[in-house]
Amino acid sequence: MLSTQALRLDEAQEAECQVLKMQLQQELELLNAYQSKIKMQAEAQHDRELRELEQRVSLRRALLEQKV
Repeated sequence: MLSTQALRLDEAQEAECQVLKMQLQQELELLNAYQSKIKMQAEAQHDRELRELEQRVSLRRALLEQKV
């Protein structure tokens, strides 16, 4: 009887372990998707700021060349 209870407990633990593994896998996938989204947004923001700065530099350069 003791071995039957131990076997049931082991089976229950195995089932719980599988459920937890699946939950962890889903959370990992969500985190990876969120990280990718944030990275893409940061890169897009960086590109926008870079273009704005390049435009400002170009404008200032043109103004300085006119003065000279």
